[in-house]
Amino acid sequence: MTRRTDPLILGACFTSNSPGLDVERLKVLVRSAERGKFDALSFNALPDYFEALTLLSALAAVTDRIGLIATPSDTEPFHIARKLASLDHLSQGRAAWGVSELHRERAEELHDVVTGLWDSWDDEAFIRDKASGRYFDPARLHTLNHRGEHFSVRGPLNVARPPQGHPVRVQVVTTETDIALAARVADVIVTAHDALPAAQGFYQAIKQRAAALGRDPKHLKILITDHSLSGTPSEVAERFEQWFQARACDGFQVHFPSCPDALHRFVDEVIPLLQQRGLFRHDYTASTLREHLGLPRPANRFSASTPAQATVR
Repeated sequence: MTRRTDPLILGACFTSNSPGLDVERLKVLVRSAERGKFDALSFNALPDYFEALTLLSALAAVTDRIGLIATPSDTEPFHIARKLASLDHLSQGRAAWGVSELHRERAEELHDVVTGLWDSWDDEAFIRDKASGRYFDPARLHTLNHRGEHFSVRGPLNVARPPQGHPVRVQVVTTETDIALAARVADVIVTAHDALPAAQGFYQAIKQRAAALGRDPKHLKILITDHSLSGTPSEVAERFEQWFQARACDGFQVHFPSCPDALHRFVDEVIPLLQQRGLFRHDYTASTLREHLGLPRPANRFSASTPAQATVR
């Protein structure tokens, strides 16, 4: 089997519902993750007094390159689209949407409406010409006019198109319903497998499924959930290389507790071994999360389609 030369993807996921956790401790965590050149960070639990997108907006201000995966508590597409677009602007293209909707038909419609709202404006829509008094070009504004089974949303979104076009879509996959949606819309899939053959089978099946839907399989990244708090640094690095080169995954989402010790150890002891093996970056080479992951920037559906295709569903 040909040795892979594409970079290993690493996400850091924090369990942050510890009593007394405050934003200063979280800043220490995310700065350490960025020091380790992780692609992105996320939280699988937050204290009740933190709202995910508000917290990540604050953390965007103390980081420069690491991606920020947010799972909104909102269920309405306009609010999801607006908040994630705002985070993408605030972070200069580092936002990701943690898709958590379970009902497939509703989830598919939600996805289509949110991405349609992100395309409300062309990239060059805002002229801001003081001389002419023109703030934007009306021809570059698009109204979604969506009426579906679950949502009715006219649009347009009151935020400019996100720097990434669409924030990266990250989906945790545990059921067939999850797989069906993720194969169509996800940029990144997070899944759990304990055995290498099972992970290889899932990897090949989901890539083939995406290809059958007309997608480029290289643009769907598969991450394995990993709790790497046991084993020596060399054992962890060896396992990561074995699974990556065996095409069982494109990377790992590594879980850490809110105490920073485990993360610091991983950054100081495991990351250098991955770098020595030629698997992982020594520094960030791009600015946006899509660029880190090797994902294309989506074209605006209105600009790239005929008028008959412009309205979702």
